[in-house]
Amino acid sequence: MKEEIKPLFRDVLLVCEEMDLLGGTEFSLDGCKLPSNASRRWSGTFAILKEKKEKIERRVAYLLAEHVEADSNEGMDRSEETRKAKQVEKLKQQAARIEKFLETNKPKPGKQFKEVQSNVTDNESAVMTTTHVLFKAIMGRY
Repeated sequence: MKEEIKPLFRDVLLVCEEMDLLGGTEFSLDGCKLPSNASRRWSGTFAILKEKKEKIERRVAYLLAEHVEADSNEGMDRSEETRKAKQVEKLKQQAARIEKFLETNKPKPGKQFKEVQSNVTDNESAVMTTTHVLFKAIMGRY
């Protein structure tokens, strides 16, 4: 909601200035954490996300090779076979999800053009290090 918040924030600053509520050139406001379904497991730079996808694909290859070997030895029971098949399918879906994200999104530039972490689930989310993060906006005329 960046586009909706920007004019609202500007208006709040202007009203505060008119009422002499601003003591200087900075205006601070407490950050607030909101629940999100964006987990750290699905976060990373594009390089890290590619590495995660490759790791998942290696795990799939390993499980499939293990499955083929068990088939040739007839050593895997049906329940174990079903469990591994479900695990392989889940891993393939995870790899496809990351692949789709990497194809449809671009890296997010941060300070000094260093890439900041993206999130596959919610790319608008951001990691907050503490519950008392302050956001500052330099007061100026808009």
